[in-house]
Amino acid sequence: MNKLSNKYQKMENRLNVYGLSGLMNTGNTCYMNSAIQAISNLYYLRNYLFENEEEIKKILLKNAHKIFSNAEEKISPYITAIENNMATNLNKMNDLSLPQNIRDGFLKKYNESKKKYDILLERVNKWKNFINISHHDNNLSVEEQTKILNNTMTFRILCLLKGMWKKNSNIKPTSFRYVFSEINNYFDDNNHHDAEEAYSYIIRQMQEELNISTNIRIRTVLFEIDELMKYKNDINATHNIEEKKRLIESYDKMKKSMSNESRLALDSYKEMKKYYSNYSKITEIFTSFMHLNRSCPLCDFQNHNFESFLHLPLSIPDKQELNIYDCFNELCKTEILDENNLWNCGNCKQYVKGMLKTELWTNPIVLVIQIKRFDFIKMRQNNALITYPLENLDISPFLSKIKHSNINFSKYNLQSVICHTGEMTSGHYYTYAKNEDTNIWYEFNDQIIREIPMDRIQTNFAYILTYVKNE
Repeated sequence: MNKLSNKYQKMENRLNVYGLSGLMNTGNTCYMNSAIQAISNLYYLRNYLFENEEEIKKILLKNAHKIFSNAEEKISPYITAIENNMATNLNKMNDLSLPQNIRDGFLKKYNESKKKYDILLERVNKWKNFINISHHDNNLSVEEQTKILNNTMTFRILCLLKGMWKKNSNIKPTSFRYVFSEINNYFDDNNHHDAEEAYSYIIRQMQEELNISTNIRIRTVLFEIDELMKYKNDINATHNIEEKKRLIESYDKMKKSMSNESRLALDSYKEMKKYYSNYSKITEIFTSFMHLNRSCPLCDFQNHNFESFLHLPLSIPDKQELNIYDCFNELCKTEILDENNLWNCGNCKQYVKGMLKTELWTNPIVLVIQIKRFDFIKMRQNNALITYPLENLDISPFLSKIKHSNINFSKYNLQSVICHTGEMTSGHYYTYAKNEDTNIWYEFNDQIIREIPMDRIQTNFAYILTYVKNE
């Protein structure tokens, strides 16, 4: 009787707090469920989705042609591979020189491939229909709009989160999983998959679906760059030949006089401008840039690259007691390239053991960290305990010293932890997440939701950490 009373007490407590819905495991889907729970408890993203639903629908309908054209393009290699398998199996099953039992085996393989092929072909035909009707986006019927929206990742995650936050219950995410696995054929099975791959895929797909072409201005506190960009805009705007010539001369003169620091910032500006030309709120929330500086030991030539990322993979250094800052240090240490990774210097044209220095160039609103526990080459995992702060993770030591407008906000608070237990190819995923309304941490383990003490959050099973910038 006491056990029954405790059970009802837990259920009553759960009903008083929103966002404590469980997700049914529909066949090795804990990897997907844990990613969804991390996203569900990411208030910054969730609030954007809930508060801008109508605008999001308009963007999705406007982008429908691009969304489903991209989906068709992504799936075409799978279709080609299946067609090749079918042709091979067909030839083998018609080869009379082979024993009947061997030919029967190829017949079975052919039928299995044909079944998969028909499913993919039906999927592509559906997308082609969406592509055709999306040309008339201003005249779409309500039914057509609903069909298009229901086949996008963004709308499906929005609907799922609304259900999870409207009333606490156990939800079977069938509609979401249908689109989740349909757009990316890699997940279209009942196999065990990586939670990081699911998390990144959902965010990346939403980013792609919500992209809008824009001429966004990237802020910088370096006066020289602002002035240079002003010259550039004036050059493009003027039609007076003499005025254009004068502005170009001033532009070139100023560019030559810039410091190395400013030139580096200008290079990053150009790269970020290209990336942000297709902008979405997802880009604003998750995207950041790394600066990779390769230098030549022979002539001191430096090559600068800027790479965007939605999540930050951190390797585990080889030491006894570890914290997350050790992992950041491992990322940002100067690396001397070995014989297998010789760098072709752009200046002296020699293949050299170049030096590579990595640093964070910008810091995102939401910082997703993947602790690289899995070594798929050696087929082993590292379950070392790595401590990490629940509040005020300070990444300023790993940011570029060239000042940007957002460098003042370099501290983060932990929002969720996706954990992995068991074997690397067959284990189990679950999520610890903080409820923003109560500041209480909960464990989301498929259908099981329970409050957890603070000391449980530090765990050697931590795999993906989601931090939110403390502004």
